[in-house]
Amino acid sequence: EMITVRVPAGSASEVSVLITDASGRRVMEQRAPYASNVQLSLAGLANGTYTVLVVHGDLRWETRFVKLP
Repeated sequence: EMITVRVPAGSASEVSVLITDASGRRVMEQRAPYASNVQLSLAGLANGTYTVLVVHGDLRWETRFVKLP
């Protein structure tokens, strides 16, 4: 189980992706060199609603997804 996060172009060389569960608890954090697409494994995450925060330099992008059985 994977998701792909598209990262807009920016001036920073590193991308940070943070995933939190519905209660706001951090369940995953990944830092990587800039790429237009970052793939994340959802293995080990329980079913439920999650928030993804992507930080790339001064750019911040947030969305939600639902992991289903």
